[in-house]
Amino acid sequence: MKKIILIFLVFFISIVKSQMSWINGISISPSNPTELDSITVFVDLSFAYSDCPLDHKYISILGNDIQSSSHHCQGPMAAICNTTDTLQLAPLPLGTYKLVHTSTSGSGTVPCTPGFVVDDVDSIYFDVVSSATSDVTFRVNMNYVTDNFTTPELNGSFNAWCGNCNPMQDTLGNLTWETTLNFPVGDTIEFKYSADNWSIEESLDPNDSCTNGDINTTVRRLVIPNQDTILPAVCWSSCDTCLPLPLISNTIHDSPILVFPNPVIDELNIQHRENLNIEKVIIYDSRGRLIREEVSTNFSLKELNRGTYIISIVYDGKTHHYFIAKN
Repeated sequence: MKKIILIFLVFFISIVKSQMSWINGISISPSNPTELDSITVFVDLSFAYSDCPLDHKYISILGNDIQSSSHHCQGPMAAICNTTDTLQLAPLPLGTYKLVHTSTSGSGTVPCTPGFVVDDVDSIYFDVVSSATSDVTFRVNMNYVTDNFTTPELNGSFNAWCGNCNPMQDTLGNLTWETTLNFPVGDTIEFKYSADNWSIEESLDPNDSCTNGDINTTVRRLVIPNQDTILPAVCWSSCDTCLPLPLISNTIHDSPILVFPNPVIDELNIQHRENLNIEKVIIYDSRGRLIREEVSTNFSLKELNRGTYIISIVYDGKTHHYFIAKN
């Protein structure tokens, strides 16, 4: 009878000891793997008995589910034993993966007794992203910014909204500032334009199509396309494109075009020399946002609100711009 009790106690102690371990965390390297990367999985473990050598480990992949496990041997000393198991994954297809790791332990030296129960289970989700990248050129038109500024800048989730990390340049000298950055294809980024290390910044409408729609923190949002892209030159604080050229006022004496009446209440008339070929007339508001285009030289502006507008007349490969007042 005593022999049976002794065997039972040994068996019970081994069960208790097999439960005395836990998973502290799981991580992978690289943290944002692409379809070209081999992936290393790190499983941080602790055991209640020292030491804790690895007996065996295992990993398998079924679709986007990854199962892994490791079995360690626990010594007789009641002391915390910390260790890290590493497992290797070959490059994986694009997608979101879930890895579940199971830890077990046994008593004795390697090879030790099997784990009668599971000690601990933990999991991690990770994405395998495309290795392809695209250059994106961001452009903002500062013609209609009334605040004083020196250098516009691009701030976003990709640079931790750092301020002046990505200054922009007025490459063409027409107050259309731009900068080009490289991003992984398919990434979703959030950004906004500011100037002089956040001295001024855009104020965006969350209902506009280019924003994230967040009424508390409204910023621009973009999914990176699969080819190099030059974004339209938008107006400051707007999703609309802006007139990218310096404005020419009505005082140009050698202009072959006459725009009247100015101020205008209803119908606007455009007169020109007979040999001119007017291709179109573009109407912008005072911030440079496109209102509409016309192909006629006589049209109504009755529906527009009172204020100042820009009339751009495209003819014979040239463009003239005129300020008009709408009453």
